[in-house]
Amino acid sequence: MAYLGQKRLQLAGRLPTEGGLVFALNLATDEVGGQQFRNGRYSFVVPAQPGDPIELWYVVGRDQSELHRFLAPQYPPVSDGDSGNSGDSGGSGGSGGQAGADAGPALGSGDADATGAGARALDAATDAF
Repeated sequence: MAYLGQKRLQLAGRLPTEGGLVFALNLATDEVGGQQFRNGRYSFVVPAQPGDPIELWYVVGRDQSELHRFLAPQYPPVSDGDSGNSGDSGGSGGSGGQAGADAGPALGSGDADATGAGARALDAATDAF
């Protein structure tokens, strides 16, 4: 997960199936994001700000996964510009935008805490498929 600006949370990850639809609902604002996916990979933006409760699920045909619930993470720290770097903004810390772009929820993968927000990914044994 990574913020792509104010209130724009990018969710990216893998699903245990080749294709279908994946959705995220921000329960604080009732806004929805989603996309059709292929090869098990997804990446899309949902409107969110830190602490918003999010539900993530996917649909394949008529089957729907269980809901994966988590809180939107905090915004990345903002540099004060006086960190002693020689002007290289892409140093070891980078901008924070790309580092977590592919570390989103991996539904069904069995990876614990895939969201980085204290949530746990669904285990394949508890998946609806």
